[in-house]
Amino acid sequence: MPLQRQAKWDLGIALLGLLASSVLLQQLDGFEWLYQLSRQHEAWQLDELLLSMMLMPLVLSWFSYRRWQEAQQASAELQHQALFDPLTQLPNRTHFTQLLQDACNQDDGGNISVMLLDLDNFQALNRRYGAAFGDQLLLVISQRLWGCLDLCDQLARFGSDEFALISGHCDSQQRAINMAERILLMCRTPVHIDGVEVRLSASIGISSRSAELGQQQPEHLLRQANNAMHDAKLNGKDGYVCFNVDDSQCKQVQQQQRQRFKRALQHNELQLYLQPQVALGSGKVIGAEALLRWHHPQQGLRFPDSFLTATEQHPLAVELGEWVLEQGLQQLLRWQQQGIQLKLSVNITPYHLLQPDFLSRLQLLIARYPDAPRHRLQIEVVETNNLTDLRHAADTMRQCGLLGVKFALDDFGSGHSSLTYLRELPAQVLKIDRSFTRDIMEDYNDLVVVKAMIRLGYTYGLEVLAEGIETEAQQQKLHSLGCGYGQGYLYAKALPPQEFDAWLQTQP
Repeated sequence: MPLQRQAKWDLGIALLGLLASSVLLQQLDGFEWLYQLSRQHEAWQLDELLLSMMLMPLVLSWFSYRRWQEAQQASAELQHQALFDPLTQLPNRTHFTQLLQDACNQDDGGNISVMLLDLDNFQALNRRYGAAFGDQLLLVISQRLWGCLDLCDQLARFGSDEFALISGHCDSQQRAINMAERILLMCRTPVHIDGVEVRLSASIGISSRSAELGQQQPEHLLRQANNAMHDAKLNGKDGYVCFNVDDSQCKQVQQQQRQRFKRALQHNELQLYLQPQVALGSGKVIGAEALLRWHHPQQGLRFPDSFLTATEQHPLAVELGEWVLEQGLQQLLRWQQQGIQLKLSVNITPYHLLQPDFLSRLQLLIARYPDAPRHRLQIEVVETNNLTDLRHAADTMRQCGLLGVKFALDDFGSGHSSLTYLRELPAQVLKIDRSFTRDIMEDYNDLVVVKAMIRLGYTYGLEVLAEGIETEAQQQKLHSLGCGYGQGYLYAKALPPQEFDAWLQTQP
């Protein structure tokens, strides 16, 4: 029998017993008659018996009441556990969804904004300092979040390090943006726990329901806010993104492109073409750069500029980068077996290099091909302007250097912080971007810049390679300036591996 039903049953029995005792006492002229009876018999046992008979209904009534009270408390606790987070005592995901549904139902056509907030790098802190530290940190953040809200707002803990907010009856999306900026500023304020100072940031996604879009359902608002939050993370974290329908349509197209490119990876439609790298003084081939090509079944041969944009700042860039690294090791192994001793440069993105497990996964790849000459593998970091954490990148590059792997800074000179990268990153090769070498014979400014870059490279002990060499005059000028190596159409375009090997046989 359920607990509440049992309590009600016991209470009813006790009340009936109390009523029967009252009737009995009235028939015997009440307590006075019982008292006199007990005195006449001079027996304590009779007093005790009579007292127990009188008190029994009261005791049963009390017991029944206490059981009913405990049942009510247990029911309330179960309901609280189902709707509130046990750590922060904030509404949980289920309760938040109900609150959002209520807000949409009760709203009279005004605006409602939903915000999803994810603490950046919280899991790393949790692993480093422990779960108890992480719980205290979440409590501090939840308390600070309350200080950023108005009375009409709702706050909930949506996941392990995610919070959700309903900004009710907003006049405009600008109010939600102002709140997001307050929250971001709050998150940046250091937190001190057990003598440890922690600095956080957050990524926030905002979705708003306006009067003209009042038909939007709560699940749509949540999905839009979630998509915007992930965009905020892809934009570098520590910021907010407002969901935009037009942007969403573009992202749908981009998602379709990613899915198609992922199938290309799975169905072996990609191939690395090889472009030779040459010593400018002797003309000897010293290596090659592996350049990605897509043999599209319908569109034919496609170049990276036409499809790699969709993979930027996305986990697919890591999957592609690991494929490129593995293909590079396989190519080095084939050359080794053929007696060809060339180095091979492969390209990866800063997003891939900055992954926490980059080094360990590279070690696994190298272990899979133990006979491949890894000291001839050179990794080129493309688009170095996107290297957001120079210290982490430098540490990773040094650890890779212990494995024998070398690094090149690609497209040097094309970014505003190139000199900083040159000073901080432990690379072995400096590559001058083709945009400078292309007009070196006609543009004096380009000539001056190239001379300075060559001088900088040697100052930092780096080999210097110029890209985009197309004429003998460019080659001679670069060689006279002290540039040691080059690549470009003057020597060969990027070729499939079999054609490259055949071309190699024609070289002195």
